[in-house]
Amino acid sequence: MEDKIQEQLDTMEAKISEIAVSVKKTERYMKVTFWATVGLVVLPFVIAVIIVPMVLSKYAAIYEGLI
Repeated sequence: MEDKIQEQLDTMEAKISEIAVSVKKTERYMKVTFWATVGLVVLPFVIAVIIVPMVLSKYAAIYEGLI
């Protein structure tokens, strides 16, 4: 009986180790996905919000004397 319990504990320990590895891989994937989203979506949007008004004001200044 004791051998059976020990065998079950060893099996559970192996499964828990596999789960821990899987969780670490998932955590890394989520971090990479987060930073990729920030780098490819959020950062360009913030830069555009800052740059577009400056560019429009420059063009407005160029064409101001023509009217």
